[in-house]
Amino acid sequence: MNQNPKISIITVCKNSESTILRCVDSVLNQSYSNLEYIIVDGDSNDKTISIINNFRDKISKIISEPDTGIYDAMNKGVQSSSGDYILFLNADDFLISENTINNFVEYVTSEKVEEADIYFGKVLIFNKQNGIGNLWKAAKVSKYSLFRGSIPHPATFIKSDTFKKCGLFDTNYKISADYEWFVRALIKYNMTFVRNEIIVSVFNKGGVSTINSDEIIKNEKQRIHQTYYSYWERKYYNFRWFIKKI
Repeated sequence: MNQNPKISIITVCKNSESTILRCVDSVLNQSYSNLEYIIVDGDSNDKTISIINNFRDKISKIISEPDTGIYDAMNKGVQSSSGDYILFLNADDFLISENTINNFVEYVTSEKVEEADIYFGKVLIFNKQNGIGNLWKAAKVSKYSLFRGSIPHPATFIKSDTFKKCGLFDTNYKISADYEWFVRALIKYNMTFVRNEIIVSVFNKGGVSTINSDEIIKNEKQRIHQTYYSYWERKYYNFRWFIKKI
């Protein structure tokens, strides 16, 4: 295995002037050097681009143009990347320490680590309203675990070749395209997932997928389940979850 893999970090943003500086700083201050940073801006009309331009000489690529949504922007980032692994870091979020990427590289290049297509760690979810943070540690991936919920996207390192095998994000989903992609990768393309204990980033509750979106998420998740799970699988997994709750 390459002991010095190139890591591509992709940040998509639009009108993010209040948070983009902290996000960018957390990437540019990483101790790991073989890093590619791509920012895809959805044609912001606030100060976002002027803030980003202050670091233009340190950012690998800046794309600023209209898009059809967050997943269209993420797809542009994937297509523009050249790293061995890809990590998505939203403009509202930031890497938890300057050694985050180095910690992942040391982990993934260790002889003890199982080879996989997708590696995911932990995310600290911070609620700005009450000042409380909770650690999101997802279960080991299986058809059942993904039926119940996704894995933490801002803590997930995806081998770049995996997108060539599985395709890009489906922009027909407004909020759940990352979840659909993980389900597709597992069920349709048999991609392998490995969980680790690295705390990768801080996720600020209140972004696109956390504001007034419960009904959209519910409907999109139902569509995903109907696409990738049989009728009897859906019945069984819902019953299994019901029994666990009681």
